[in-house]
Amino acid sequence: MDPEQRSPALADEQKQSSPSPVCQQSPLQPLEQQHHEKVKLREINPYLTCHICKGYLIDATTISECLHSFCRSCIIKFLEDSSFCPVCEVIINKAKPNLKLDKTLQDIVYKLVPGLFLAEMLRRKRFYAERPGEAGRVSPEQRGEDTERTIFNPQDRISLSLEYIG
Repeated sequence: MDPEQRSPALADEQKQSSPSPVCQQSPLQPLEQQHHEKVKLREINPYLTCHICKGYLIDATTISECLHSFCRSCIIKFLEDSSFCPVCEVIINKAKPNLKLDKTLQDIVYKLVPGLFLAEMLRRKRFYAERPGEAGRVSPEQRGEDTERTIFNPQDRISLSLEYIG
């Protein structure tokens, strides 16, 4: 069909759906122009610490039902005697607890707490050096051999957004 024979409504619809030749400016500013506010570690500590041991999260593990996070060893030990979340008391299936390792949260903890990653890797290395029979059953990171991760440089600039759900 010749474009001149189309109905005016169809022609208008095609004009509206075709991309505009003018490029829209993004509302985001370049990183150098953005306002940065330093946040003290103590202000975000409640999001980085285990509610059971009160220390920084190690092997962060999240309960899928309520999304509360704990050290893996702390929550596993807690669930041996209990069947609920220690924070909100939501019931957890004891036969098949829905716990997920939260690598992203753990990476954030290691990134924000200077020296924590290296200290944990050294602790693991000593532990498995004393128990060589158990070392073969775990990954290199679990044995403390993965100390070359570059994401934990304290001089790196990071962007962190925390959202309260609840």
